[in-house]
Amino acid sequence: MIKNKDLEKELVQKGYKITRQRKIILDTFARLKKRWITAQELYEIVIEKNPKINFSTVYRNLDILTRISILCKIDKGQGVYYYSLNNKDHHHHLICKLCGKTKSIHFCPLEYIDTENFQDFTIVEHKLEIYGYCKECMKDRLVSSGK
Repeated sequence: MIKNKDLEKELVQKGYKITRQRKIILDTFARLKKRWITAQELYEIVIEKNPKINFSTVYRNLDILTRISILCKIDKGQGVYYYSLNNKDHHHHLICKLCGKTKSIHFCPLEYIDTENFQDFTIVEHKLEIYGYCKECMKDRLVSSGK
């Protein structure tokens, strides 16, 4: 389990201050039982700890924490972004379009791409999100279609 103090230390190392709001947000992520959370879900949790915090503050901090790689952000295909602590290993995601279940995959297709095509471009980051249906949702789709 990631400790809140480790997250705060990483934030400071990257040149950011530990504000009360950031401390609450980092603490919330460190304690989350659920791996992925929306900005709205996070806001509903942190407002209980700090009723004066507003949604734009939460959203702005999510953006900062994502930009400096403390959090990762994905779109589960429903037009809503989900956030999670970045576990620092290089991975990509399989995302179910029906239930939103997300699975990390540790295969990277960039290893098989001829990067000579990127002569005047330095890649510093990439992500791959593959959308489809998990086993349970696919089974439900087949049952509902009568197949």
